[in-house]
Amino acid sequence: MLDTLPSLPHAHLPKFLITLTPLTTSHPQLFAPHLQVLLSFLPALIIPSADSGPTPTVARPFPGTQSFTFPPTPNGSPPDDDELDEEAEEVRKAALEFMISLSEARPAMVRRVDGWVSAMVRGCLGGMGELRDDELSTWLDADVRGPFSEPCFFCSQVG
Repeated sequence: MLDTLPSLPHAHLPKFLITLTPLTTSHPQLFAPHLQVLLSFLPALIIPSADSGPTPTVARPFPGTQSFTFPPTPNGSPPDDDELDEEAEEVRKAALEFMISLSEARPAMVRRVDGWVSAMVRGCLGGMGELRDDELSTWLDADVRGPFSEPCFFCSQVG
C-alpha cells in the first residue's frame, strides 16, 4: 500500500493518509521497514516550498517574440489558485498528522532514521510561519484558559 503513495494524485493523498494514520498509532511497528521510503516522500508534502514562480527566462524564453504560455490543463482551464492552496493544505496536514502520530507512537523508532525529526520540525515551523493574521487570532483565542490560568506552584507557596 505504501508503494502507491508517491503515484497517487494529490487530491487522493489526504484520504489515504487519514485512513493510515490510526494504524500508525495502533501498530507502528508495521511502518518500521518503510520509514526510509516514507522519509523520501513525506517531507516534500509537509515542508512549504519557497518557489516564487517561473524565472523571467522560463516565462519568456525569447525576448522580443510573443510571450510563452504554459499548455492548458487537461480540462482546458487552469486550476483556481485558492483550489490549489486548499488542496495543498489538506495534503500537508494529513502528511504531518501521519508523521506526528507515528513519532508519538514509537519515538525511538523514528529517531534512528536520519532526517525524520528534522523534516517534522521544519514542516511544523514552516506551517506555523504561514498562518495568516485572521487564522492566528482565531488560534490564539481558542485557548480560553490562557497560559497563566492555573496557579503557579511557587506563587501559591509564597502567598
